[in-house]
Amino acid sequence: MNRAVAYEEQGAYQQAIADCDAALRLNPKLERAYLHRGVSYFYAGDYADALADLNMAVYLKPQQALAYVYRGMVSASLNNLSAALSDYNTALHHAPKDAVLYRLRGELYAQFGESSAARRDYQRAAKLNPAMRAEITRLLSAL
Repeated sequence: MNRAVAYEEQGAYQQAIADCDAALRLNPKLERAYLHRGVSYFYAGDYADALADLNMAVYLKPQQALAYVYRGMVSASLNNLSAALSDYNTALHHAPKDAVLYRLRGELYAQFGESSAARRDYQRAAKLNPAMRAEITRLLSAL
């Protein structure tokens, strides 16, 4: 799995998928393989397979915030904003101090036209991670 993650981080998504396939042949209940294969499918633009794998990752390890984050990103890419919001909310339940999650949810609220909710999440993200302040200032000015 380490090599699959390395491939994923390098943008070599097909190699990452192949390594995850091999891991799943050895252990069909390996949540991490479904998670990283789903992430690789997402970045490769294969949203249907990404969603299937991320659903399996959530099923196998429901407390894994990252699976909800990426499933939310897939849903947002498919313009299913209510499903994306539900997944971001669940991810924040499991990782309440994740600034990137607040930024993602803020962006989703902005798409919904809910400026006050977006503003609240952006401000929370900036408070949790001061290094994001410039990015958050830009997002706030777009509201």
